[in-house]
Amino acid sequence: MKVGTDGVLLGAWLKCQACKRLLDVGTGSGLIALMAAQQCAAKGDFHFKILAIDIDEGAVAQAKSNFTSSPWADNLSAVQISLQDLALSQEAGSFDLIFSNPPFFPSDSSLSSPNEKRDMARSDKMLPMSKLLSYSAKIMSSSGKMVVVLPFSQETAFIVAAACEKLFVSRRCYFRSQKEKTPIRVLIEISRQLPEIVLTTSITNGDESYLDLTKYFYFY
Repeated sequence: MKVGTDGVLLGAWLKCQACKRLLDVGTGSGLIALMAAQQCAAKGDFHFKILAIDIDEGAVAQAKSNFTSSPWADNLSAVQISLQDLALSQEAGSFDLIFSNPPFFPSDSSLSSPNEKRDMARSDKMLPMSKLLSYSAKIMSSSGKMVVVLPFSQETAFIVAAACEKLFVSRRCYFRSQKEKTPIRVLIEISRQLPEIVLTTSITNGDESYLDLTKYFYFY
């Protein structure tokens, strides 16, 4: 699994403060879980556990290998299981933070790939947006949050679907390839609390805002 900009953005943008139980949905290589672990442990607090799940056996094996090689091996675990099955097996309110770089192309999209595994990772065939939100709402703690990265074109649909689960936007960040262009991605944080103000920011690939966001994860 390649390291992509979407994953790097999400791992750098999410906030782990006071989170003890975290869930990475569709972990792939484990990149975002590792970035979350780095953030959680930044101030010397190792009292956290991150569960990374994926339905692909090869991805789980790769994530396990990467976790074992990291400084946070005792805090990370990877399991081959679907979010639906996990939600059925977990108590309500189990996780303080849920994060995902979800499959976002509609299953009937022209952007589908002839490569079956790539198509599974990119399309919502296995995990539609509504299911991602409903299962996540079940296992999110009362003060918990969920963070995702999505194509800009899917922002409204996600916010509407989240509201159906009584989950509301607390933060968002628009990502542009160039400053004068329309955003290509949006990072969204949702929770059960309806905020008075949604904190909205914007970053552009390669500029100072991007370098500042990712500086603890890249060597420049």
